[in-house]
Amino acid sequence: MPEAQKAFKAEQQLNFPLLSDPKGELAAALGVTPGKRQTVVLDKEGKIERVYGTVEAATHAKDLLKDLK
Repeated sequence: MPEAQKAFKAEQQLNFPLLSDPKGELAAALGVTPGKRQTVVLDKEGKIERVYGTVEAATHAKDLLKDLK
């Protein structure tokens, strides 16, 4: 994980992993746009549950938590 991402995770006190995909390999496998900020929700088996292709920083966390209930 890049240092900036580690710092962000610590600063925000996140208790879940953040992924870095500098070569776009994971993005290609998931069928999402490389380099674009997106959220991909996986189920317990690792299958794609939902893709948030457009992320609005001001409301995304609230929307995501509501959808995950």
